[in-house]
Amino acid sequence: MKFKRIFLLIIDSLGVGETLDAVNFGDSGANTLGHVLEKEDLFIPNLKKIGFLDTLNMSENDDVDAYYTIIKPASLSKDTLNAHYEMFGINNSIPLKTFNQGFT
Repeated sequence: MKFKRIFLLIIDSLGVGETLDAVNFGDSGANTLGHVLEKEDLFIPNLKKIGFLDTLNMSENDDVDAYYTIIKPASLSKDTLNAHYEMFGINNSIPLKTFNQGFT
């Protein structure tokens, strides 16, 4: 498959469902986009056009102008930095520290 251009859209902190390891981090039921949509009807026509809402259940939609997918974690961590590393092929075997109680 050959593409003229590829655009990678990364929207940090806008999750589309829990990851396979969510239970390890107390994140069962996480789904930021799904929960927002339960309360509000978002006006995001361009994101809909490229299949962004189809990532909620990974449904096939032939009426979109893009390919879409979600990533599954390979590293033993939940932080955003690790996810960015993974997208570019770096797998971290040592979890980075998270600050679940905030900074004190």
